[in-house]
Amino acid sequence: MAGWIRGEGDRRTTWLAWVGAEAVGMASLLEYRRMPRPGHPDVRWGYLGNMFVRGEFRGRGIGSALLAAIIEVAEDRGYVRLVLSPSERSMSFYQQAGFVVPDESAGRDRLLVRPSRS
Repeated sequence: MAGWIRGEGDRRTTWLAWVGAEAVGMASLLEYRRMPRPGHPDVRWGYLGNMFVRGEFRGRGIGSALLAAIIEVAEDRGYVRLVLSPSERSMSFYQQAGFVVPDESAGRDRLLVRPSRS
C-alpha cells in the first residue's frame, strides 16, 4: 500500500481521522489535470474516493469533518469540480454537502460512464 501511495505522487492527498490513537476514518482526493489548450487554461478537478468511517464511529460528525476538509482543499486549489462514485447508502450524505447528480442543475458539467464488458 505504501508503494502505491508513493506512486501517486503529489496528485493524491489522503486524510485519516483519529479518535485518540485509533484510526477511525479515511478519505482520499485524486487530482486530475486537463491538458491546456488554446483559449482554455489548465483545468484541475478532484475525484473523492475511499471515504469511510468505521461503523462503530459513525454518527459522530467524523465523515462530515473529513468531507469539509476535502471541500476546503478543493476550493483552495481552484478545482472546477469534485466528482465521486457514492454508494446508494451515502447519496443523501453527499447531496446534503452540495453534490448533485449531473443534469441541468450541474451547469455545463456532464458525466458519462462506460461500464467494462467484464
